[in-house]
Amino acid sequence: MSAQQDYATTQRKLTELEDRSRRNNIVITGLKEEGSESWEVSEKQVVDLCKSKLNISDISTERAHRLGRMSANRSRPIICKLLNFKNKERIKRNGYILKGTNIFINDDFSQRTNTARFYLRKFSKEMKGKGAVSTKLAYDKLVIDGKQYTYNFESSSVIEVPSAPFP
Repeated sequence: MSAQQDYATTQRKLTELEDRSRRNNIVITGLKEEGSESWEVSEKQVVDLCKSKLNISDISTERAHRLGRMSANRSRPIICKLLNFKNKERIKRNGYILKGTNIFINDDFSQRTNTARFYLRKFSKEMKGKGAVSTKLAYDKLVIDGKQYTYNFESSSVIEVPSAPFP
């Protein structure tokens, strides 16, 4: 194995570990910020959102806080670490209720995975324009009409993942 292949493998493993550590996290954008907000206030906003809008009354959070620097003209997103994955799934399942509002709930991924997802979404839009019927983005993989694609960082391009033949 060459040094470049070894580096790519190490990067991939580090990304997987980082994404696994973020498994119970969600990022909520669109919640109004109240001045210099403490993490307790952010956590209360998340719990209140779940109760009032998503109809989930028994949500358990480990921690919630704002991301980035304060800005006078926009509210910062809130990152929330939930106590378990089931709570995250319940929140995501009820997220459709927020359609039409300016509140969005997303998974928390590593920077590398977010970059891959950006290019995969762009590729998905191109393929839909060319007549693709079914597209699904899950984690860092894209499935278009039964074919699986991923983003290759070495070549900076979207590549088709060859399907394994059945024995």
